[in-house]
Amino acid sequence: MKLQDLHFFYYYSHGKLLLTGEYLILYGAFGLALPTIKGQSFTIFYYKNKPTYPYFSTLSSEFLLWKSFNEKNKLWFEVVFQLPSLDICYETEKKTAFRLRNLLLKSREIQKNFLSNTFGIYVQTKLEFPRNWGLGSSSTLISNIAKWARVKPHLLLENNFPGSGYDIACGYYSKPIIFRRLKNESPHVIPIDFNPPFKEKLFFLYLNKKQNTCESIRFFQKKKKKI
Repeated sequence: MKLQDLHFFYYYSHGKLLLTGEYLILYGAFGLALPTIKGQSFTIFYYKNKPTYPYFSTLSSEFLLWKSFNEKNKLWFEVVFQLPSLDICYETEKKTAFRLRNLLLKSREIQKNFLSNTFGIYVQTKLEFPRNWGLGSSSTLISNIAKWARVKPHLLLENNFPGSGYDIACGYYSKPIIFRRLKNESPHVIPIDFNPPFKEKLFFLYLNKKQNTCESIRFFQKKKKKI
């Protein structure tokens, strides 16, 4: 594939750390969140001519090839979608493929021209931190897709990911934020300067105890109902 046969766009989103307000942030509490230095990059290549690639020989129309790489630059997920239907032609992990498809369909529901009038697309994502660290492999993905589709990121949370959206907001900022979201309202995000005198004594250690966000939220909500 020659360079003149494609053009590309690049996006980047930061990871996240929530210092205050965990779980209560779901009910309108203020949360102090820090975007992390490391995040996830997102590059989209648009083909002008049909490339030579094994999967494409069976496709009769447009396609979307997606490859995701980890922090060691190793491929951990791959999927090929038929366009414009976004039917899955090939995938290496079914659950991840369907979650991604739902995000893309939701983006197009909001932005009608998204993924239209193009012959072929190749998307490459690259994480800068291990997926099991909990720094936001999903939130940085949603932030990047929202930037690509030009939609409000919190709208992609609906029916896809339960949560306040503070993590997605972190993807858009390079400095700490105060985040608040009330029911049926758009998020309120205030960038701030966080420079405490004890900053040199702050450390974050990975304990290898990452929890599933969706399951943890459901557990918290169930306990709240009993109070």
